[in-house]
Amino acid sequence: MVEVDSTPLAEVTNAMVKTGLLPITQAEPLAAVLLPEIRQLLVELRETRAETQAHQVETRANNRVVMTRLAAIDTRLGAIDTRLGAIDTRLGAIDTRLAAIDTRFEGIGTRLDRIEGINNDWLNHGRRMANQYDPPAPPASPRRSKRRH
Repeated sequence: MVEVDSTPLAEVTNAMVKTGLLPITQAEPLAAVLLPEIRQLLVELRETRAETQAHQVETRANNRVVMTRLAAIDTRLGAIDTRLGAIDTRLGAIDTRLAAIDTRFEGIGTRLDRIEGINNDWLNHGRRMANQYDPPAPPASPRRSKRRH
């Protein structure tokens, strides 16, 4: 917002009002009665303008503070964004490692399945062989004869 020095404008306005009211008061008695009221309105207008200008200065100062705070927040958000990017990169690396571990586990699982299959094949083969083998009857124990020599 551009600051405008309103003092020259106010002086010109006052001069116009004074020169404009002087002939009116001489020609019109009602205007002479209203003149003090008009002057009071002008005083109030000046006070309001001064308050508005003070408010404008205060608002500008507050806006500067707000803009400074927003810049600080923006800086912090940039730092947070950088940290989040680093965390995202780390998580990506962890995800890659986990995928590699998962692949290794799948390979180990496949090997274990093959080993289990081989073991089952050998067990089945052993059972078949055991079923084919008919063990001989146990030898009869020698009996002693009852005769005595």
